[in-house]
Amino acid sequence: MKKPFVVATILLALMVPASAEDTDSANYFLPGCKGTLGRGPENTPEWRRVLCRAYINGLVYGAQGMGFCPPEGVSRGQAVAVIVKYIEGRPERMHEDFGKLALEAVTAAWPCKR
Repeated sequence: MKKPFVVATILLALMVPASAEDTDSANYFLPGCKGTLGRGPENTPEWRRVLCRAYINGLVYGAQGMGFCPPEGVSRGQAVAVIVKYIEGRPERMHEDFGKLALEAVTAAWPCKR
């Protein structure tokens, strides 16, 4: 009775992907961000674009002064472009946390003047 259960469990485990998609990574966010700029695949779902815009809005407008100071009147599109360019320039880091890389990007682009 135990043997069929063990075999079934092993077979089910082999059918499950080794790792689920990392929804915090740059790999996950970048297609939506590129879609926001009109550079992503045409079939990029709108919700992925909205997710990117919302995340970057929260970062740029909610965390100003936390190591970066965007110029007066910077648009969301400019912020998205800065972040996409930064991440695309570091393809070896695409597996890393999108928020961390986005913060690095805006800090590098718009450091606060002391």
